[in-house]
Amino acid sequence: MKIVCICDSDSAAGFRLVNISTIAVSNHQETEEAFKKVLNMPDVTVVFVTEKVVALAREQFAQICMEPEPVFIEIPSQSSE
Repeated sequence: MKIVCICDSDSAAGFRLVNISTIAVSNHQETEEAFKKVLNMPDVTVVFVTEKVVALAREQFAQICMEPEPVFIEIPSQSSE
């Protein structure tokens, strides 16, 4: 079982401190590429996605959440507004 977090670069450092792999993104295209990347990683079972990242690609996130695996979970961003 592997956990990955797709997040902004500010949030990535905290997840790496607790040994969670991260994919830092900053725009819509990078977010879509990160989604595709984790969907093609057979050992990934849980994907945390920060709310800032979800806002970059909400429609794609909603579609991906319909899939049984991996489980995508939206979590608060480091500096939620």
